[in-house]
Amino acid sequence: LLVLGSTFFSIAFCAAEELAKRKATLLMVCRNKQKGEEAVEKVKKSSGNPNVFLHVLDVSRPYQVKKFAEEFIKSGQKLVTSLYHRSHCDRS
Repeated sequence: LLVLGSTFFSIAFCAAEELAKRKATLLMVCRNKQKGEEAVEKVKKSSGNPNVFLHVLDVSRPYQVKKFAEEFIKSGQKLVTSLYHRSHCDRS
């Protein structure tokens, strides 16, 4: 599954945690490498799922999206369509 905008306190992050707990293989897409790495580690730790990966990508930059799409297609990975993007999740 591809999860966009999956840094802390977004609905995408909450979804990533829940999907990882259900043993999904996740590719978390974040604009900020440091925040993305922290989010990936937190999801791995909270879910016990090692199949959580990071790709740093700014979706507002078309050339980055094109490059990512080309690399993803070449990798042969399959994508289950789900999109969680730019929403807030109350973690209290």
